[in-house]
Amino acid sequence: METSTFLLFLQILFLFVVPILAIHAGLVPVKYRLSVLAAVFFCVCGILIVSGATLFAIGIRTDNITWALSLYAPAVAGGALVLWALSGFRKTGRIEWTHPHFLFFALPLSIVQQFLFQAFLLQHLQGVISIPLAVAVTALLFGFMHTVYPGARFNMMLGSAGGFLWAILYTLAPNLIVASLAHAVLNIVAVRFAFFTFPEDRSVRS
Repeated sequence: METSTFLLFLQILFLFVVPILAIHAGLVPVKYRLSVLAAVFFCVCGILIVSGATLFAIGIRTDNITWALSLYAPAVAGGALVLWALSGFRKTGRIEWTHPHFLFFALPLSIVQQFLFQAFLLQHLQGVISIPLAVAVTALLFGFMHTVYPGARFNMMLGSAGGFLWAILYTLAPNLIVASLAHAVLNIVAVRFAFFTFPEDRSVRS
């Protein structure tokens, strides 16, 4: 294994796997999950700066916005319908619109997650392994991140499905701006229907 490939897999291990394992093990309280995400974000920023990555390379571009919108818009609509149907089937309840997630965190979190998983992880994996395998690994790690919430097995499946879709879309249309906005919309829908939340947040029942 080449040094650069080995270094990438070390980065993946310590940035995308170890922090989640630490939360599961109780070494890091789950209430600090956003702080952990912020730390990972700044580490990745440092890696990209040192490597000389350009804004265009990480998907901050305008040349493919129309193409990206044509792909992400139906994906968001379809994803929202799936979440709505699942919420009725699982009787998940609802989250109040006054919840801090809607007021402050939905867009920033979506930007950070797309930056980490698409602009960094997916793009770098595609440089060392096949595109289908890179998409699969990215999707699984995205699902794994969501296992810090109750119902880890279901969250792993749902998060991985979403991660798989988003990785495919980003492969076809690498645009971090559109991906982040689309993710934010779906993120709001998911949290409104009480996915990836804690029981105490579900103050409105269906």
